[in-house]
Amino acid sequence: MKRFKKTAVILLAALMLAATLVSAACGSEEEQDPMNPVVLKVGEFELKKFYFDSLYATHDKYYYLSYGAITQSEYFDIVVDAVEDYAVTLKKAQEGGFTITAEEEETIKSDTEAQWEHIRQEFLRRVNSSITDPDEIEKEFARLFEVDTGYTPEVYRQCLDESMHNRMLIKKLLDSETEGVEPTDEQVRAYIDLQVNSLSQETFSAFAEQYAAYREGSGKMFLFIPSDCFAADQLLLEGGDARQRAEQIDARFESGISMADFMELVAGDANDDANMKEEKFRELGYLMHSATVGDYPAELAYGAYSANGSKIYPGMKPDYSPEYTVYKTSDGKTVVKVAAEDSIRYVTIIKKYIKGNVNYTKGDEIWEIGYEGAKEQVRQDFFDQKVAEWRKEAKFEWYFDRFKANYVSTGQKAD
Repeated sequence: MKRFKKTAVILLAALMLAATLVSAACGSEEEQDPMNPVVLKVGEFELKKFYFDSLYATHDKYYYLSYGAITQSEYFDIVVDAVEDYAVTLKKAQEGGFTITAEEEETIKSDTEAQWEHIRQEFLRRVNSSITDPDEIEKEFARLFEVDTGYTPEVYRQCLDESMHNRMLIKKLLDSETEGVEPTDEQVRAYIDLQVNSLSQETFSAFAEQYAAYREGSGKMFLFIPSDCFAADQLLLEGGDARQRAEQIDARFESGISMADFMELVAGDANDDANMKEEKFRELGYLMHSATVGDYPAELAYGAYSANGSKIYPGMKPDYSPEYTVYKTSDGKTVVKVAAEDSIRYVTIIKKYIKGNVNYTKGDEIWEIGYEGAKEQVRQDFFDQKVAEWRKEAKFEWYFDRFKANYVSTGQKAD
């Protein structure tokens, strides 16, 4: 069964691919709702064409249809099965007595507006630039939208809002039906192994993006290191008094300063690198690798690689020869001072990463990632079994004559 959080609404890109198929929808002879007729009944429950269009455009196997690996008729039957799953699930959700809170209504409204505004802007870009009158722009927008989607903007927005409410109800149903379903430790480990295997195929640049997102608090802990690399922190001094301030720091190194004391300076107000004020950023530092070093100032890159034992960094210009000093803390750690015309940096290595899996133990951050992922999977699998049971009990009444001709070419007889 498809994951409903993905298929609840029509995705614009897929909808545009399906435009030639659904554009004939306005020609339906259904008197009740010619643009969006009922296409399926399960008892008294009714499902309209919008939901078939939605699942048609977003089903995982649409890729095979677009490349000719399966026929229109075969794909149509695949979507019919998915729609039946969706119908019995939505019917159950609507009968479940679930309520949507005022806060959830606000979330739905916000999500609907965001979806609609994105779609609207895509169509407005296609309006001929020679049309400048606002009213005429709106008319052309509406015309283009209806030609490509088979719906007027008003009907589509109503369907979009309804589908967002339905998605919320289905989520509540899933949560209710799967309450208490938990993954085993073996399933958690299997999920982590699966993620690691997938991540091992990605580029270092993709890893660097994940690293940066995690460092900034917007991403999850990384599980796999695709290449040897390391991370550095810096104490940056800028401004006209940088050299005077540096003399005081130099004196502390000469008299003996521990790495802990130096890191207090890195975190302190004297550091002109705003990133170093953030604990998470200091903990992870600037990631150093041939794929990332070009993003940093030459002095930072040189200081980091020097502290790591190399006087050359990837991409370093042959004539680059900065003024630098190598210091040792009282506990034997290396800090490299690199001077430039307008700044002075003290750079040290905080982490070294070796290619391979990141070690984890039960209960740590990586384990929690695996637990949440495995939990979602086992609950979805459990829910899919429930849907299969509901489907066995359901009697489906399809109205293929109202819409199938829009999807299957002439000559492929409708059921």
